[in-house]
Amino acid sequence: RRLADSSADEHVRKVAALRAAHGTGVAALHGRILTLEAEQQRSLTALSALHGSAELLRRDLRHRVLTLTGAVDLGAEMVEEAQRNLSEVDEHHSAQSQRQSEEHFDLQRAIEAHEHATLSAREALASLQASAALTRQRGSRNAAFALTALRARTLP
Repeated sequence: RRLADSSADEHVRKVAALRAAHGTGVAALHGRILTLEAEQQRSLTALSALHGSAELLRRDLRHRVLTLTGAVDLGAEMVEEAQRNLSEVDEHHSAQSQRQSEEHFDLQRAIEAHEHATLSAREALASLQASAALTRQRGSRNAAFALTALRARTLP
């Protein structure tokens, strides 16, 4: 009987120890569950904050992309405008160069014509001077002959 009582006491102790261990284990598990839930809540809060930050970054990047796209478009328009202006300047310069070339050619022809006219005028002047000298000589001779003839008629 003592043995049975002793076994029963030991059995009661073991059951009490198991219950105590089970209670401790349940309490530890419950504590761990509460810790995990708190960590999960912190993670969800951090994830929500990250999601908000990501949304702000996405909006900022979209705004920057639109701004850069606008700047690129404006730059492209400015380049096209500059190319048009450069083409106009090239055309104007080419036309002006052509006019200057034609004016230079016309001026060169006018100079050559003037030189030719000057040479012709000098030749004509020389010819007239020679002709005048010859005419004076002839006139002087004719006058001398006429004067001699007149004297011969009027002198007794």
